[in-house]
Amino acid sequence: MHSAKPTTRPDGLLTVAAFLLISAAGTQAQENSPYSRFGLGDIINSQNIVSRSMGGLSIGFADYQAVNFINPASYANLKVTTLDVGLEVSSRTLRSSTPVKRFNSKYMIPTYLQIGMPLSKKKPWGLNLGMVPLTRINYNLSTRTRITGVDSVLYNYMGKGGTYQAFMGMGYGGKRLSVGLNAGYRFGNKLYTTRVILVNDTVPYRKANVADTTRFGGLYAEAGLQYTIPLGKTTRIRLGVTGSLQHTLKASRDISRETFEYSPSNGIDILDSVYRALDDKGSIIYPGSQGFGFTVEKDAKWLFGAEFQQYGWEAYRYYGSADPLRNSLPTRRQRQGLLVARHLPGGLLLRGGPRRRRQAHEPAALHRRRRPPRTEEFLHQPVHHREPRHRSRQPRQQVQCHPREPLPHRPRPQPLRHLVQPPQIRLTATG
Repeated sequence: MHSAKPTTRPDGLLTVAAFLLISAAGTQAQENSPYSRFGLGDIINSQNIVSRSMGGLSIGFADYQAVNFINPASYANLKVTTLDVGLEVSSRTLRSSTPVKRFNSKYMIPTYLQIGMPLSKKKPWGLNLGMVPLTRINYNLSTRTRITGVDSVLYNYMGKGGTYQAFMGMGYGGKRLSVGLNAGYRFGNKLYTTRVILVNDTVPYRKANVADTTRFGGLYAEAGLQYTIPLGKTTRIRLGVTGSLQHTLKASRDISRETFEYSPSNGIDILDSVYRALDDKGSIIYPGSQGFGFTVEKDAKWLFGAEFQQYGWEAYRYYGSADPLRNSLPTRRQRQGLLVARHLPGGLLLRGGPRRRRQAHEPAALHRRRRPPRTEEFLHQPVHHREPRHRSRQPRQQVQCHPREPLPHRPRPQPLRHLVQPPQIRLTATG
């Protein structure tokens, strides 16, 4: 949902925005993604709806009413007060080859909320207040195995949480150059739970529960720059650069190892605590990012451009430990309303046509020219390659005819419209 209209009293919009910010922070997704176990969770595509319609092009983009929070230098182009709310409804399908199963999940979650406004009628000076969810953790997986001498063992892995950022940004520009800065507070939580249930008919084993709850937060800042080169009265080239430094988030962790039993009234009854550690202080290293891009546009006619971004997820650390993450190197190129696919090694993949969201630390799941998915890194499943189909070419049969005799007559095929009649539709009215 995107709406913009001029107003001289933004107090009412600020009140609505504050209420929606609190609602968005408490919203949980109803998906089930095993990839969210790694790092801080699945990366949420938090770009505004205008950038999404152009394949994610945002670093070199600016508009007088679209609030582009990816590059804060674009705030200098704001001419009207804009309340912008994003709501995402999506679905995900996971497939397993051994055994052959298919799992579907759907969810709805706010993707961003912001209010941008010009600070001066004469100077290119704008302000933006917003809140954006960055990552999401939500999974519930179960597996059953067998231990020799005991019996069957059921493992249940669950995770919840996510990362958000509340920020304020400002952009100021001159005749051609615009600079901007986003600064705010980045916070979140992650809850990992593992339950082990031993199934035995003769020996009653107790159920085990291992839980790890972490709360974290810290300040951050992102800078942006845009430079405009006029090509005519209504045509221009806009260059954009964005960047943020690697920063540290303070964290507090609670660890528990306990036995439990299921209860119809309380859900779970804790029987005994084997180990418990509360308020364990630590830190989380959040990686930095760099990006640059350009757009070529003609006012109210057309726009095309390209951009490149790099996220250093290999530098991510959780209490000094690393996760199997990789740096993402996405490139975006938009031309005539189509997104052209690009894939860089160890990075993000962008496609044309219907857009599917990729996570920065997921393995490359799709390739151009229908390459097989690379999911061994996380699912440990073999990749089945499709063998090419070879068509045997048989020589054409030649008709032996006498030189003085005419060739055999072949009936001319009838047109399809004489063989298949379209259905007849009759409309009647009664009164």
